[in-house]
Amino acid sequence: MGIGIKSRFSYSSFWIGILFLLFVANYILQYFNISTAFSRNYLDDLLAMPVILGSSRAAIRFLYNDKTWQLEFSMVAITFILVCVLFEVILPYYSDQATADISDVICYGIGVVLYQLLLE
Repeated sequence: MGIGIKSRFSYSSFWIGILFLLFVANYILQYFNISTAFSRNYLDDLLAMPVILGSSRAAIRFLYNDKTWQLEFSMVAITFILVCVLFEVILPYYSDQATADISDVICYGIGVVLYQLLLE
């Protein structure tokens, strides 16, 4: 038995679930002040792109009933750019709590690589 589409879909779903649970667990731990500097400052940014892209792909697959549908690289790149502009340029301009940080952009980029390696 080789790895078919069904197995690959299950593998992707597994990683989307794990990353989403890690994302939620990080927020819960931060709420109770049980977190490290890494988890407070970088973990959300590392997980954001795989969660956004993986959830988007899963939703489109569900809506179109097509388990083989994939995000094109241009869609991934545009999402990366939009997230960077929104959270590192626009939001810090309007919010005192948000800060523009190049390390966040790097984390978003690493998140895109994680998405490509684990979910595509």
